[in-house]
Amino acid sequence: MKIRSRLIGSLFSATALVAVSAPAFAESRSYVVSMFAPASYNKDGDCSKGVNIPVGEQYELDLLAAGYSKDQVAHLKTTVDDTTMFGGYNTPWARAVIFRGKVNGKQVNAWVNPASAIDPGLHMIDGPTAVGFDLDGKGADQPTGFEDPFTKVKGVDNQFFRATGCQTVFRGDDKITPGAYLSAWEVIKGGMPAWLITLTGEDLSKDGDVTVTFDVAVEHVERDAQSNVLRDMTFRVNTDPRNHHELAGQIKNGMVTLKSPGYILAVFGEEMAYPKVQLDKAQVRFEFKPDGSLRGVIGGYQPWKDTLSSGNQANMGSDWVGVYWNLRRSADANPDPKTGENRDISNAYFVDAVPAFAVSMTGPKGKKTASR
Repeated sequence: MKIRSRLIGSLFSATALVAVSAPAFAESRSYVVSMFAPASYNKDGDCSKGVNIPVGEQYELDLLAAGYSKDQVAHLKTTVDDTTMFGGYNTPWARAVIFRGKVNGKQVNAWVNPASAIDPGLHMIDGPTAVGFDLDGKGADQPTGFEDPFTKVKGVDNQFFRATGCQTVFRGDDKITPGAYLSAWEVIKGGMPAWLITLTGEDLSKDGDVTVTFDVAVEHVERDAQSNVLRDMTFRVNTDPRNHHELAGQIKNGMVTLKSPGYILAVFGEEMAYPKVQLDKAQVRFEFKPDGSLRGVIGGYQPWKDTLSSGNQANMGSDWVGVYWNLRRSADANPDPKTGENRDISNAYFVDAVPAFAVSMTGPKGKKTASR
C-alpha cells in the first residue's frame, strides 16, 4: 500500500475499530485540516471610527509622523507607480517606509523592530460581536468581552480580532475568509505538514465522552483539480511529542467540545503564516457536517508575537507597525513578572477538516493515534 495513495476497497469503512490507546470496540474518526484562519466576524458599524484607510495612504501619514515633510513625501511617491505594493523594495519610497524606525537617533528597519517606529494608532473593533470562547470565565461582566454570534455566550475573549478587524484585508465572516488569511493559507497548505484531528469514543453518532487528539503529520495535504484538499488520504503521524495532545471531550447535541480547557501546540516549521500554533486554556467547538467533514472553532491564549507572522508583512495590505502596536496593546493574558505587560492574546480560529486516515509510526504498541 502506498502511504500517499487514496485508500479504496471494502477493507476500509467510514469508521473503524481502534486497537491503540482507545477502549476496546471504540469508534475513531480522523480528519486533516483543510482550512485554518483567524475567526473574523465583521459586520457594518463594528468600527465606529471607520475602517482603516488604504495602506498606501497610511504610509504617507507614517512618514509625516517620522519627520518627513509634505514635499518630501510627495517626491518619494513619484518613485513608484503603486504605493501599496511598493513597486519594488529598493525604491526610495519603500526604503523610507521600511526604515522609518529610529534607535538612538539612527534609522532602523521598522519591520524588523516595529517598536522603534511611532504607533500609527490604527482603528480597532468596538462592536459587540466576535467568535470565540469565554477564556477567563468572567462572563458578561468584563468590558472587553464580546458576544458569540452562534452560541450567544457573552464575555467572549478575542482580542486578536479586536486588534486587526478594522483593516480591510482582515475583514470577513464565517462564509467569507479575509483576503490576507485566504491567500496565505493557499500558499502554505500544500507545503506545510498536515494537521490531524482524531475523535475517539464509544459511538460518535451519539452523545457521550470522546477523546480529541491533535497531531502533526509527516506529509502535507494533496489537492484535487479545484485545489480542494483531498479526502480519505493516509498520513503518518509525526513522532515529535510536542505535537501530540489528547484532550478529554464530549459530544452533546452533535457538537464536540472539551470538558475543560487544555493546551495545544502544533509546530509546522518555517512557514510564512503559521510557524506554530500554541494555545493555552484552549477550547474547541466542532460539528459534524452531512458530507462527513468537520467544521468548527479552536480558541485560546497565544503569545501575541507569534501572531505577527511574516505573512502579514509580505501581504502589503496592512501597516505592519500598526498591527504590532495594536496587538501589543490588546494582549490580555500572561503578564510579564518584571514589566507587567501581557505576553499572550486571546484568539479564535475557524477550522475545516476532511476525513483522513492517521497511521502511527511507533509500531503496534505505539499510542500515538488511531486510524479512522
